[in-house]
Amino acid sequence: MSFVVEWDNDEHTVIRTVYGDSFAWQDAFAAQHEVNKMMDTTASEVCSILDLSQVKRLPPDAIRNIRNLIAQAHPRTDYTILVGMNPFVRTMENTVGKVFRAVVGQKQSRSIFAKDLEDARNQLQQLRQSQPHA
Repeated sequence: MSFVVEWDNDEHTVIRTVYGDSFAWQDAFAAQHEVNKMMDTTASEVCSILDLSQVKRLPPDAIRNIRNLIAQAHPRTDYTILVGMNPFVRTMENTVGKVFRAVVGQKQSRSIFAKDLEDARNQLQQLRQSQPHA
């Protein structure tokens, strides 16, 4: 298993998934399944931090698999913060995300990019302060 999924805070409002340097798509889907099970244990919206800082490159068939992962996101997923993505992976996620949002009619992206875990937590804190209902 090349990922770890755990709560990032005691309030259970943020889940962090850390991916290893080499992962297969079945790992990403298994991680998403774990995240969804954890989200089922709380009634509130939950933000997700995906730490991809160790990932050098995506496995083959990235576009289809990213699209499927986005489709499997839990209904109570608030923001997803992507940490440490290399420029190619970031461009791929942006492109697939835009197409998927157009298909499902979602106007605004709920994905945010951060350079490291500290930056992700800071951005999340700013978002929560600007949206007191979150």
